[in-house]
Amino acid sequence: MNKTIISTLRRFAAVITAAAAMAACSLSASAEDSVNEKVKAAQEGVYAVELRYENTSDESFPIQSGSAFFINPTTMLTCEHVVAMDSKTETAVRELAKEFYGSYSKGNVTVKVKLQSDISIGANVLFSSPEGDWAVLQINESIKNAPLSFGQSDDAQNTQSVYAIGFPGSVANYKSIKNFSRDDITTTKGVISKVLSENDVKKIQHGATISEGNSGGPLVDENGAVIGINNEGVVNKDYYYAIATEQIISVLEQKQIDYTRYSEAASAEVSEPSDDSSAATAAAPAETVSQDAAPAVAEETSSSAESDGMDTKTIVLICGGAALAVCLIAAVIIFTRKKPAPAQNAPKRESNSQPTIAQIFTLIRAKTGEKAAIDKITFVVGKEKSCDYCIEGNSSISRNHARFIVKGTDCFISDMRSTNGTYVNNKRISPNDEVKLRSGDIIRISDEEFEFRA
Repeated sequence: MNKTIISTLRRFAAVITAAAAMAACSLSASAEDSVNEKVKAAQEGVYAVELRYENTSDESFPIQSGSAFFINPTTMLTCEHVVAMDSKTETAVRELAKEFYGSYSKGNVTVKVKLQSDISIGANVLFSSPEGDWAVLQINESIKNAPLSFGQSDDAQNTQSVYAIGFPGSVANYKSIKNFSRDDITTTKGVISKVLSENDVKKIQHGATISEGNSGGPLVDENGAVIGINNEGVVNKDYYYAIATEQIISVLEQKQIDYTRYSEAASAEVSEPSDDSSAATAAAPAETVSQDAAPAVAEETSSSAESDGMDTKTIVLICGGAALAVCLIAAVIIFTRKKPAPAQNAPKRESNSQPTIAQIFTLIRAKTGEKAAIDKITFVVGKEKSCDYCIEGNSSISRNHARFIVKGTDCFISDMRSTNGTYVNNKRISPNDEVKLRSGDIIRISDEEFEFRA
């Protein structure tokens, strides 16, 4: 074989190799984009929810907030602790309602699903599991939404990538109601570290960062399918927990609540719609679509396998041409792809004039410089994991050591009968006495020092 032919073949082989490499890269990037789009699409079914005390339609204040997600057009899942008050919170709400309105009625405590700015709709708790910390909500009026499908939480594996979706407490609490936007939703990525059971409740421990407002939001896999409901995290440890959904699904079936399962085949069939809303709608009947799609795929494969009458030369030419086409298309895509325009900042709006709980109080820990937002009516500090701020590794701290109480625009602190005491500016507080705090006050919880900022 002469040198010219050999040289030509080598150049052709190099082109084919380069095209194959670019095709592989293109397919890999395409798969990653597909994953990101599926997770992004899951955000459309997630909403912020709020527990409010409503004296009248014009007089109300927030109690606590979290996230929830649709599983069918009228039904949502969230955490039980997001839509129910514990005894401490109820006591604080009762006092605040009496201060604002002169009386308190538990019937005035309502669940609201936040849509945009100050617009929200009511929801009722259909049933809940205090032990499992999950609740099923039914909205009071119809809205356009994109229900999420369930994945297989029983198949969750260590090191599997997961995404936590929700409305963080820092956003929900520091922004006024009129500034609230759907754009405030966040998605964080992590991996599963282990699956465990606590008191017969199966949980997924993961590393996707969540804060208080994320409670009730979904933990999804790379397909955007729900495998858990985020419900708690451990301060300073960077691990978080989600309630595995399989145990919830069994109850939904008993109660005859509609839901869908994610299906790979269905997702492939409905990945072409021209707009997000139609994609969300098409994704809902996942199982039905996949069952119809399977025979068609099998038939197409069979038909392809039968058409084998082409000779080797033709096949080589077609493969070479296809590789070159992939190479050219990839080059065109690379050189013509434009960067998306940067998102514009939302315009500032006037703050809410309704009476609200002050959300700007902060504790600064002297030892570490860490900042903790006092973002609830009652905010407990101690070494118990369930505390709002957990101080670990210090045996001098009591399980529930001190409580901060927000009343209107003021914040008070009380000692919860701790062993080693709570101090404000070096003065020890008597158990259960409420001491009003001022910005700059130095608080000592046993030997842990904090600066209070208002």
